[in-house]
This record gives sequence, C-alpha cells and structure tokens, in this order.
Amino acid sequence: MVRLEFRPRYVTILLLTFVVALTLAGVAVQISEHALSFRGHERLLGLRRLLDLDEEANVPSLYSSFALLWCAFLLAGIAVVARHMRLRYQRHWVALAAIFLYLSFDEGARIHESAIDPLRSVFSPEGIWYYAWIVPALAAVFVIGMAYLRFLGHLQPSVRLLFAAAFFVYMLGAVGGEMVEGLFATQVSDPHDRLDFNLVIALEEFLEMMGVAIFSHALMSHLTFNGREVRLSIEKLSHPVSGFPESGSVPDRAGAEV
Repeated sequence: MVRLEFRPRYVTILLLTFVVALTLAGVAVQISEHALSFRGHERLLGLRRLLDLDEEANVPSLYSSFALLWCAFLLAGIAVVARHMRLRYQRHWVALAAIFLYLSFDEGARIHESAIDPLRSVFSPEGIWYYAWIVPALAAVFVIGMAYLRFLGHLQPSVRLLFAAAFFVYMLGAVGGEMVEGLFATQVSDPHDRLDFNLVIALEEFLEMMGVAIFSHALMSHLTFNGREVRLSIEKLSHPVSGFPESGSVPDRAGAEV
C-alpha cells in the first residue's frame, strides 16, 4: 500500500509560488529582450526559449501541463470515491477528469491551435475573433455549463464559489487574452516583435495558471471538508478514503456531498 498525505494549504502555496515565479521570469525575459535590447547572446543565452510563456516544451508549459494533470488526478480520486460510495454525480466527476486530462495534453501539444487555420479559411475572422478556435470553445463551454448547473448546485457553497472563481479567472485569460491578441494580430504585421503584445501573453498565461491553482484548491477543499489533511491510498477500496463518511450521502457541516 502506498499512502500519500498532504495539506491543501501547502499545496496551494506551492502552486501559487510557481505561478508568480514563472510569470515574473517570463516578463523579465521579454523586458530584457524588447525594452533593454538584449537580443544577441543567442536569445539571452537560451533563457528566452526556456522561460517564454508562449513557447511549447519549456518550463512554463511543463508546469501548466502538470497542474492540469494534478487537477485531473484529484477529479479522478473524487470520482472513484463517489462510485465506491454510490453517490450522485459520479459521471460528472469522471467527465471533468477526462476534460482536464485532455487540457493537460493540449497544453503541451497545442492541439486547439490546429483548428485555427481551417476555421479561418471558412469564416475569415478578424479582430477579437482572429484566433478562430475560441468560437467552438465558447460553444463547448456553454453546453458543458448547462449540463453542470445542477451539479454545481449540490456543492458546498464555499467550494461552489471557488469553482466559479477558477472558471472566471481561467476564461478571462484563455479567451479574453486571445481576443486581445487577435486585435494585435490583425493590426500589426509582426506582433511577437512588440513588448506590449508579449506582456498581454504573459497576463493571459498568468490568469490561466491562477485559474488552475484556484480550481486545485477547490477540489482539495471538497476532498478534505473544511481543511483536514488528505490521505489517499493506492489499494483496493475496501475502506473509505479518509475525509468521507462510510455510507449514504456525504454531508459536511454545510450540507455538501461529493
């Protein structure tokens, strides 16, 4: 049996530390290159490639992919416990785990960007819709949101608030940031050569990483019921996971259930 124990507060502090550090490092690299004109030295001795918030297969993208995978792991754990205890909304937790698993892969592979050119050739979008993938993305978010209304209603109020905050912050970065970048892309021939454009990208990535960190804290809060430490065991589920009662619905002091 392998047992993993952690305190949600410390995990959240660790995630937030990474978010702030990576954002500051990415901004520093952009300022050094564009404002201070340190464009030689093999692109800042390789630091630009390593820390650029808009690059693939580097430190920020690796962190973002891991953070999304961590959320998928937490969601899968909740789904397993919900099924073991025959609770409601098991499929909702499983679907969320699958969505975040996909987002983790997409963060590294940028799968969504492959839809830009085909959609652009059909609709010829400009301005805020220049990055055309956001149109089907918003449609998918609307459909999923409608399907999860009752699910959200059964959550503990504090957890539901964290879910909403995580969604708002993440979407503000992922969609709002892309819309602002679309304005640049249709008005400037080479926006990546401008500091203000790269700072918009940094803000976008910061909001996305913050949204995921908030969602991680929401999931851990749901697992721990008002802050008790989490104990997850890799073994046959013959006993309840610590933090969940043995049978029935899973009310906490506020009446929430998994």
